[in-house]
Amino acid sequence: MTPQSLLQLTSQKCTTGCPILDRLLYGGIPCDSITEIVAESGSGKTQICLQLSLHAQLPVSHGGLAASSLYLHTEFPFPFRRLHQLCLSFRSSNAHHFPVNDNPCDRIFVQSVHSADHLLEIMSKTDPFIENSKNQVPVRLIVIDSIAALFRSDFDNTPVELKRRSSLFFKISSKLKALAKRFNLAVLVTNQVVDLVGPNEGINGLRIGLFLSRNEEVIREENEKSNGQSCDFVKKKMRKLYVVFAPHLPESSYTEKFYTEVQETILARFNKTFDWSLKAKMMGMKAIEAARVFVEETGISDSLSAEDFLVERESMLQSLFPTSELMPGASRLIEHLHAKGVPICLATSHRRHFELKTQRHGELFKLMHHIVLGDDPEVKKGKPAPDVFLAAARRFEGGPIDSEKILVFEDAPAGARAAKNAGMSVVMVPDPRLDSSHHAIADQVLSSLMDFNPSEWGLPAFENA
Repeated sequence: MTPQSLLQLTSQKCTTGCPILDRLLYGGIPCDSITEIVAESGSGKTQICLQLSLHAQLPVSHGGLAASSLYLHTEFPFPFRRLHQLCLSFRSSNAHHFPVNDNPCDRIFVQSVHSADHLLEIMSKTDPFIENSKNQVPVRLIVIDSIAALFRSDFDNTPVELKRRSSLFFKISSKLKALAKRFNLAVLVTNQVVDLVGPNEGINGLRIGLFLSRNEEVIREENEKSNGQSCDFVKKKMRKLYVVFAPHLPESSYTEKFYTEVQETILARFNKTFDWSLKAKMMGMKAIEAARVFVEETGISDSLSAEDFLVERESMLQSLFPTSELMPGASRLIEHLHAKGVPICLATSHRRHFELKTQRHGELFKLMHHIVLGDDPEVKKGKPAPDVFLAAARRFEGGPIDSEKILVFEDAPAGARAAKNAGMSVVMVPDPRLDSSHHAIADQVLSSLMDFNPSEWGLPAFENA
């Protein structure tokens, strides 16, 4: 079995207890892998860890693991008071799942960790601990809060100490991965980072975490200061959460021009240009795989790692997506079809940035009969699988609509293949730089939606045609 085929396997997920986070993560924290939360102090990392430890106890049918958890904490003191507060709320909301007088805190095994060597010692004793737990409520979740705390101050900036630090780090990460695989565990680690690193403050915490997560899921949480406006009763603070990269989540082919623009900007720093033959290789790949192809084939891997590239790209994309413009002709076509009573919907596999990309076009999207996103429960597989389009066909009034009566507009090869796999007709409006070999699957290829003639497809003609 190849690494690529392993990534296609569906992992069991554990709910975080927050529907918004679960939707962002395609169901929750995955088992058989490591998930890392990267954020500065006070962002809510520990809150998520505590909540996850409780929700792991829910039945599998309700998103949990029906399991206990091992909580290793390196920040002192441990927030027992907050845990008990959350436990009372959790117990009240899920009383029907637990016996009377049951205390969910009893299934969270808390252990303090004082150094990286101490953590490695604990890891060596974890196998028999998990094995013995199978006779009761098995341990299926390990939390380390936080991994970076063990490496921030225990090592000097000398070659010998840095070598020892790296050795310990990779021993710990290898052991965690082995435990996750052997027992099908969900492993969650937090990494506290700082905004500014002074000349004598050691090593940046973000890089520490990304070494651990080279093939794992990384989530970055940020606090955003208020815009200067105050409230009489409460000072508002916005929190933002990004999935920086995750091998088990698909990378969207939608809004490709932004990915292209950002990648061109990054390469310009190294006096290199972005080749569209490379773009074609990257399209459809998982994020981390595409990033590795990018840095290796452009020859910048010695200066910029794949992980750092993803972090930098995500930061730039966040400012670009709100500026999204409609394709020329899109507004005219949607408004025309709606006025003529032709039902329209949006089916997209990309859900992470959907609100950012559509926030300037809310009135137009209200004309849609419905919208189906890639995290919809009926969408089991992403494009080029047909799931998202078949789900969309079922949502029309009187649905499901016969696939042969549906016309799909796409700009990406994977989307065009998905529509054809669903038995639908496809009009493709690709980027002009995309190689024409990707056009063959479409029923019609246009350089612009302005060139679309509805009457050729049995639709009402434009009145001003």
